[in-house]
Amino acid sequence: MHANVASDRGGGGGSWRLPPDETLQVQDPKQKDQDLDLDEGHNWRSIIFSLLVISFVIAGIITAIYLLGYVDELLYWSGRRMILDEYLQGELTPTRLQPSWVTTKKYVFQSDDGGLSLLDTSVNSINILVTNHTIRQLNVRGYECSHDLKYVLFRHNVKKIFQKSFTAFYTIYDVDNDHHMPVKLKDSSKVQRTRLQYAAWLGNTTSIIIVADNDIFVRQSPSMEEDIRITMTGQENNIYNGVPDWLYQEEIFDIPEAIWSSTDGSHFIFASFNDSHVGMMTYPWLSSGAIISGSGMSSGSSFPETKNVRYPTPGTANPEVQLWIVDITNFTSINKVKLMPPPSLSKQDYYLTSAGWVSGSNNQVSVVYMVRSQNYSIIATCSKDTNWSCAEIHSERAPEDEWLDIFPHPVFAPDGNSFLLLAGVQESGNDHFTHIKHITISQQRISVISHGRYEVLKILCWDTTNHVVYYLATQDKKPGQRHLYLVKDPVHDDTRKSEPHNGRPGSESVSEKFRIDWGTYMSSRNDVIYVRLDVRGAKGQSKKSLYRHLGGVEVQDQISVLRYLLDTISFLDETRVGIWGWGYGGYVTSMVLGTQQDVFKCGISISPIADWLYYNSAFTERILGLPAENYKGYVEADATQRARLIKSNSFFLIHGLADSTAPYVHGVQLAKSLTEANILYRYQTYADEGHELNGVLEHVYSSMEHYFAECLSLDPDDTKPDLDQNMVPAE
Repeated sequence: MHANVASDRGGGGGSWRLPPDETLQVQDPKQKDQDLDLDEGHNWRSIIFSLLVISFVIAGIITAIYLLGYVDELLYWSGRRMILDEYLQGELTPTRLQPSWVTTKKYVFQSDDGGLSLLDTSVNSINILVTNHTIRQLNVRGYECSHDLKYVLFRHNVKKIFQKSFTAFYTIYDVDNDHHMPVKLKDSSKVQRTRLQYAAWLGNTTSIIIVADNDIFVRQSPSMEEDIRITMTGQENNIYNGVPDWLYQEEIFDIPEAIWSSTDGSHFIFASFNDSHVGMMTYPWLSSGAIISGSGMSSGSSFPETKNVRYPTPGTANPEVQLWIVDITNFTSINKVKLMPPPSLSKQDYYLTSAGWVSGSNNQVSVVYMVRSQNYSIIATCSKDTNWSCAEIHSERAPEDEWLDIFPHPVFAPDGNSFLLLAGVQESGNDHFTHIKHITISQQRISVISHGRYEVLKILCWDTTNHVVYYLATQDKKPGQRHLYLVKDPVHDDTRKSEPHNGRPGSESVSEKFRIDWGTYMSSRNDVIYVRLDVRGAKGQSKKSLYRHLGGVEVQDQISVLRYLLDTISFLDETRVGIWGWGYGGYVTSMVLGTQQDVFKCGISISPIADWLYYNSAFTERILGLPAENYKGYVEADATQRARLIKSNSFFLIHGLADSTAPYVHGVQLAKSLTEANILYRYQTYADEGHELNGVLEHVYSSMEHYFAECLSLDPDDTKPDLDQNMVPAE
């Protein structure tokens, strides 16, 4: 949302003159020897009078400067305006490889020179682990150190597939011998390396687990070239082993893999996803093109290639998920066992939301399932002593007319008899906030150990020796802040007193964390007020108002807040206000502009959702339910119906042809509705670009800036006087 600021600077072009009756006479310094005799006495009365006059004159000038606002101008123009390329290239944002703890006392981080350094907290020493030459040579984008710190596994040449999935090359670096070993499958071409979907160390060992072409392989040590194949069923677009399919990586998991290793590396769990019954989405891919042979004839089809993605929509077949336990204690005799979910889930659709090993053991795992309607979840444990059969130990049910959020995996105590989990807890009134529950399995005792009108975001550590829990959370009435808290666990104290130490429904946009984004650029470059809103349905807000209804209260909240700002902030120009959004925000933009309320002059909708019948099943059913049960809710939330009320020349639609998050059919349906209503609008599409439009961001943002400049009459003025001689004029 944008509103331009206008301010009368005045000042007659910055020319300042003294009144005629206050003219000062200043002597030429070169004549001081002639006019001033050091042996003579000074005329102190005249000197003091002159200094007073000068002081009054300077004070008058400073007062005039403040009254005319020129000091603001001086302060504002002490630097230069931001340029778009600085944001796109990340020049104003620090970029470093993620630091990591290898042991409880050893910490690896990227040093200032670009290499990897090792901090040993037990002796407070820092040593070089990998030189910056190695990091730059491989163009490293991620790394993982072996537990003994003899090897570092590098990820490089990353090629993104969807929002969280990718393929990459992996290289093992031998720290002692300064030697590189490319990770590739034995049967891969010696000329062309196989791009891998995933590679990692198995627990605290130097064995490696690899996923390629949707199948899992294990290598016993870095020096060995023999790979042991664990699965044989991997098929493109059908069967995924060890990596999530499209739906799970988009909506369920927050990690790119579906493998969980035991600490000692003797066992691992993996998930297998069967998408063979899921509907197919197709989109054109133009990059391949037609090839012209020497005879002048094109080889193959001259039409664009068609690509496919398994994309479940509301009410259609979902992926089938299955968990497996693999015992690799003996590499010559690997044992694989299927984990069956609790009997209560045997006759209904469900999601696997997370899995893990209980307290670092290799004989018990924990799994979290959620039913398809996403209002009921089950935590189960599966034990080696019972041949890996799974039993339910706890369940969570959503409040009436709400849904359950997907939280990180529970944290278990070392004895495995109790655990911590994040869950919605009712505080005052009907409001629910995410807090920490402590569950004792044997006694089925449930305690809530954090309280307050704030959101717990993550359990950082459970120190069972000192009986304290560290967690990250927001602050009461300050949801944009993040604070570290600690609280006593119920084993030690029941006082439960806490002390302070990435949208769409369930997400959060407003944050007090500093960031450089397009809003920063627009504020710097174009003198606009840039506002982010968290409305009803955002994290920490009630879900009841959105349950079974989308495009209602969250749209009205945008309008209400904007009206409030225009009524209370005098320098906002109510005739020049714009709105824009991406994905779900693009959906809200089209719904807002179609309300027939003249608040926003224009808007930009990027990669929007239009008709929820064409969006993915996991997110849509979570809020709207099944179409057969809530058809009215789907119709009322359809942006193509509201789009018919958008004013001509006030809407800019941008979409990528290869968008798998909000498929291109959404943009097409929206455009079709606008055209049928004889509404003039601007439509920009990008071939071979996905939801985030990564390959054309400069063109996208330049187009957006140009559109708002026309619509809101923005005029970035870079011709103002250079008040800092070291300032580089913005182009």
